[in-house]
Amino acid sequence: MAEQADALRSGRSGPCGRVGSTPTFGTIDPGHVTWVDVHLGPSTLDLVYAGWLMDRTSQIRLFTLVLILSLLVGCQGETIAPQEYPSPTLEPPPVADNEPERNWPWPLMEGPGIARVDSRFDLNYNEPIGSGSFAIPVPLAFEDQVPLTFGLSVTPTAALEGVQWVQRNPHNWVVEVTVNTAEAESIEVAWHSYVLIREHDYGDLPAEAPVAGVEQLPVEVRPWLQSTGCVQVDDQDIQSAAAEVYQDENLMATARSVAPIPYQIAEQAFEEGLTYSSLDAVEALHRGGSCTSAANLAAALLRANGIPARALAVYPTDGHPLQTHYLVEFYVQGYGWVWMESTLGRFPWAPTNAVVVAVVYPEDEDRALESSGRWAMPGVPWGSLTENLSGEGWFAVGTLAQYCDHVANEIQVFADTARLDEAFELASQVWEADVRLRAEGTASPEVHAFQRAAAQSETVEHLVEQLQNAAGIYGLD
Repeated sequence: MAEQADALRSGRSGPCGRVGSTPTFGTIDPGHVTWVDVHLGPSTLDLVYAGWLMDRTSQIRLFTLVLILSLLVGCQGETIAPQEYPSPTLEPPPVADNEPERNWPWPLMEGPGIARVDSRFDLNYNEPIGSGSFAIPVPLAFEDQVPLTFGLSVTPTAALEGVQWVQRNPHNWVVEVTVNTAEAESIEVAWHSYVLIREHDYGDLPAEAPVAGVEQLPVEVRPWLQSTGCVQVDDQDIQSAAAEVYQDENLMATARSVAPIPYQIAEQAFEEGLTYSSLDAVEALHRGGSCTSAANLAAALLRANGIPARALAVYPTDGHPLQTHYLVEFYVQGYGWVWMESTLGRFPWAPTNAVVVAVVYPEDEDRALESSGRWAMPGVPWGSLTENLSGEGWFAVGTLAQYCDHVANEIQVFADTARLDEAFELASQVWEADVRLRAEGTASPEVHAFQRAAAQSETVEHLVEQLQNAAGIYGLD
């Protein structure tokens, strides 16, 4: 454990993924991020040489894989001082019509059904800090998904002092856990959740739409036009970049122009060997970065053009352990929110591709550059991953794979979806009642048994039956 603690403090930690059974991870230089090696079998140098020899299709696939494996959210860093940047290059050679679409490197959930999220991490410390607390963002009842179950364990059990469900804002719930570090040299925390996800194929998404004025937008949408700590809409370079991609009041055309920018800049930065010390939008504009950087930059460029946009913290349904991933959704007046995979430069993006654990609010973005005690790099929106609530002296390390703390898997895809909307409505009612009773400490174990049975459903009919049983106990008939 001491060796692992020394490794983390010296910066030898990073994001991870897996190609087959081969772990992949990076090496971090304290104070700023430098990708020294990405273990995919050959060395990074070999990969760079291979990239020069590949055709364009293979180059895109290679860089997409490396970029996605650079999901850096699990290492500590310091808030950076203002610095001078070179002028960004926003116009790399355009992608030809016959070039391949950038795809997620692993298969994602194939249709509506049930996904399971697992998370596991160790709490490590050189010396016990007494009682310590942390907050876990949990899968949300949000848009086209709703949780069916949630379970938490702490090992050793004697270390667990308390669990409290807290609603941070209209969208986000967290579980605040308090443990006694005097009970063990390290503490393992694990949780899992089954989540029902329905399809949203965006077939009715308009090809063109005007940019709505602020006064035309719903009041609850307007906050996502703000300039914030990690989405610096008011920055002059962001404003200039946004003006370059603006498309004559056409919201959809502007979004299509914004979508590839984070990928193109990250690709250019990767080729030039640039490093980055924060994941905020301005740093991303000049030096590339990770998926967090891409989401912050896309949100900034969209907002600067009058389009409400917000980041979502998600767990891709690909069955590969990773750190928290981020994408963006933007608002189309008269239609609603549209998912954009900002790391890949694609939209719309299907809700079955990921489980959402946090909707990033402007106040979360304002806290993104805080560094004291956080288990995240500057630029990561507050509350979008496990947050330390007890100051310095301990840290969390993902253990599903090296430094990775979560994975989401497809459990069941339903062939017959005739009653899926009915099931979704039932699940939403049950979860809303259950999560509030969990917050009060009075949730029903009998309901939880029906929820667990529902999570194992192979048909929508069985799912509806179990949820009806749960709803009956809570008087939701």
